[in-house]
Amino acid sequence: MRLKNNGESPLVSVIVPVYNSEKYIAQCVDSLLHQTLKNIEILLIDDGSTDNSPALCDEYARHDKRVKAIHQKNGGYGKACNSGIKLAGSGYFGILESDDYAEPDMFEKLYNLAKTNDLDVARGHFYYYNSQNDTHERVDLSHIPQNSVYAPRDHFSVFNQAPSVWAMIYRKSFITKNKIKFLETPGASYQDTSFAFKVYACADRFMLTDGTFVHYRIDNENSSVASKEKVYCVCDEYGEIERFLHENGIYEKLLPVIPKTQFVTYMWNYRRISGEYRWPFLKMFAMKMRAHIHDKAIENDFYTNKERLKIYIIAFFYPVFHFIPVYNVLTNIF
Repeated sequence: MRLKNNGESPLVSVIVPVYNSEKYIAQCVDSLLHQTLKNIEILLIDDGSTDNSPALCDEYARHDKRVKAIHQKNGGYGKACNSGIKLAGSGYFGILESDDYAEPDMFEKLYNLAKTNDLDVARGHFYYYNSQNDTHERVDLSHIPQNSVYAPRDHFSVFNQAPSVWAMIYRKSFITKNKIKFLETPGASYQDTSFAFKVYACADRFMLTDGTFVHYRIDNENSSVASKEKVYCVCDEYGEIERFLHENGIYEKLLPVIPKTQFVTYMWNYRRISGEYRWPFLKMFAMKMRAHIHDKAIENDFYTNKERLKIYIIAFFYPVFHFIPVYNVLTNIF
């Protein structure tokens, strides 16, 4: 069923945070201009780019009235997304990163799904896209209930996935009512982590469809984080998650979710950061896992024995994990 809009407002606003993306932006924006849902607006949020991206944004805006180019002083991914959310003029909005691209029917299908089922959030699947060899690997989300409406806080498995904020559309009134924002930390530094968690914590009507819509580029990432300023941004994200849950009276309800998602995110960060920062980060990581063990947050059915073992190894045997080649023996665990 194709839902139609009889008014002037766009049905979906698509926020595209842009920073030095001249190499990829054409593929991204062209995928939006060719959407089967024509009544959309495309908000290109240029976050102080120093390459040719600002000119490309302006060029798209000149040639298609659905495109708006917004230029701001560099403030990072979170600030760019927050600016887009404020400017979004429709009932629903989505986010697409400027080095990714969308299937032509993405926003029509997600919008129809959201309107038909009165959803706060409609989510699809995505591909890991490697442009070097043109491979598209569909991410397995089979552990999450699909094609039904529910509150994610009643199905913890929803939290057990990559944040992928660009795989969803959101009811804007739901986001503003719950005061859900991105942290405005420097650069692109895990700001999707707390945003997605807060969305799942608050949504009453969520659906994951089996459609696959976004091609998420994996060959445009730096292999490590060399800036000390960014090393602990992931910690800021979890501090924000805990603050938000306490403030909204749902911390105890979602406490079992935090250790598992935090472990995965911190381990990813540990492996990406420069060697000089790994040891101090790992010590802090271990203290967090010990606190979760002390709070008995992992003693429930949401954890397998293997997952508990990983957490115990980091909590109590992190020097062995870090310094001794026995790490190679543990690769089957980690």
